[in-house]
Amino acid sequence: MSVSSEELNYMIWRYMQEMGQELSALAMQEETRVLEFDQRYKEHIPIGQLVDLVQKGILYTESQLLTSNVEELEKSSFKERQEYFNEKFNLANALKINAQETPAIKSTGRFSLENESEEKITDEEVQQSLNETIYVKQNTNGDTNSVPSNGTPTVTTTVNETIVAPVSISGYNLPSINVGGMNGSSSIDEISQLYEFNTPIVTCEWHPTNPLLLCLGQEDSVAQLITFNETHDTVKITQELRHPFALSSTSGKSTNKVTCLTWSPDGQMVVTGVENGEIRLWNQEGQLQNVFNFHRCPVICMSWSLDSHHFVSMDVDNVAILWDVGSGTVLQHYELKSTVSGNPESIGVAIEWVDERRFVLPGIGGTIGVYETTESKPVGKLMGHQGVISCLTFHPTKKLLASASDDFTIRVWHGSNSNSTHCFYGHTQAITSLQWINDDLLISGSMDGSVRIWSVSENLMQGLLMLEGVPVFVGKLTHDRNRYMIGTMNGQIYVAGISEFIDNSRDSKNDLQLPLTIPVISRDGHQQTNNKGSVNDLSWSIDGHTIAAGYASGPGTLLTTPLSK
Repeated sequence: MSVSSEELNYMIWRYMQEMGQELSALAMQEETRVLEFDQRYKEHIPIGQLVDLVQKGILYTESQLLTSNVEELEKSSFKERQEYFNEKFNLANALKINAQETPAIKSTGRFSLENESEEKITDEEVQQSLNETIYVKQNTNGDTNSVPSNGTPTVTTTVNETIVAPVSISGYNLPSINVGGMNGSSSIDEISQLYEFNTPIVTCEWHPTNPLLLCLGQEDSVAQLITFNETHDTVKITQELRHPFALSSTSGKSTNKVTCLTWSPDGQMVVTGVENGEIRLWNQEGQLQNVFNFHRCPVICMSWSLDSHHFVSMDVDNVAILWDVGSGTVLQHYELKSTVSGNPESIGVAIEWVDERRFVLPGIGGTIGVYETTESKPVGKLMGHQGVISCLTFHPTKKLLASASDDFTIRVWHGSNSNSTHCFYGHTQAITSLQWINDDLLISGSMDGSVRIWSVSENLMQGLLMLEGVPVFVGKLTHDRNRYMIGTMNGQIYVAGISEFIDNSRDSKNDLQLPLTIPVISRDGHQQTNNKGSVNDLSWSIDGHTIAAGYASGPGTLLTTPLSK
């Protein structure tokens, strides 16, 4: 198997499109024959293939080195082998190995650098950089005894008075991740635990106005309203919101977890839904107000209207119901699943209101339906996605709807136009979170282990954070949009500084080296040893001081960041 230069040009052109670099892609299109290859290969090449091929090339190159050291590695300890792999499996080392067989090409003419002779990097400097990378990575994981092989401390670089350090991620060296705090500390600040619950938390949400009142759902048909003291380390009042334990006749579930809950925008009521399809409405004192019994399988998402008069619920069979809160009656019943296949494959897990009487729901084949409270059928349809709709978020002042899909794309829709105004490529796995930061920026988290910031006005990706390839399960912005909380598959929780990123992007607005790195300002290091499994859900309190966290196989916790103390 071999690849021609023209085929490689086509892969690079595809990569530019996926990254939103449309002008660069257009320039390359004019100078090469990539459109001919697009007609031939377009339907057969998934998104992200260039990066995938480069990573496989690194593995192949490094395997050549491993074959000569098999006996030595067999005698080494697990930790020594892990350190060896962390050091060797990266792009810089793979290029260094190939450089021994391939002569360097001297840049001439308009491709040459100014003062090129003064900027040459020696092999010793490359090796020192690799050693420093391993040192920083070990120390951010809590290993304070490791030092570079040359015995010198890690060299950090100051950019805009914020200390950054190189970090090795996903087998190759990305741009440096900002690990400084607000005061410019040289290490990631840890998230500390305030309180630990006795049981696992399936889902949780803080009250929209009271920073001391938390509603959480558990595995035993019970939700709880918990009021904490001012320091969030002691429970003052607990009210139990109990559903009767009754198995679903269709799903055959042997449990009846509280699968979702949500507060009304005015904070007067909260609805809880369970696996057998029952939904209950409670006031903020924990008193039962109504019972809704039309779903026959697990409820997966619910969303309130802006005036708190209605809410929409959707179950795993793709049935959505519009409820009137005052009377407790069904206003509309939507069968979103296909009537042809009879197989209820998921079409989406998101609902979003755009005003007091209109909302959007996922549809068949990646479509998005626009509904009105008085109509039984969609009044509009948005077409463009090719997969399950995973996220929907509406900007109330700009009147923009953003959507994410399992086709790994993000689309932005405006007004009555059925076609998207923007389509962002870059993620290579399912997108699990999507929110508006401000009038221009969107932030997304994905199962590919990345967090990305997108600019609608610039139509490109402006920020990137890679979390060692660990899938991002949950992502939540604070209510003031200054920080972003990330929950991963391995139980880690990170907090990224959005305000710091925006400040850096303003300072670098004339710099063409995009995307900028999203700064990580704190990390939940103690979760590495708690073995609680993946992060189920996260919720910020209204004041941004406290984080409620639920895990797949361990008790939930209340956490706080150093910036919140």
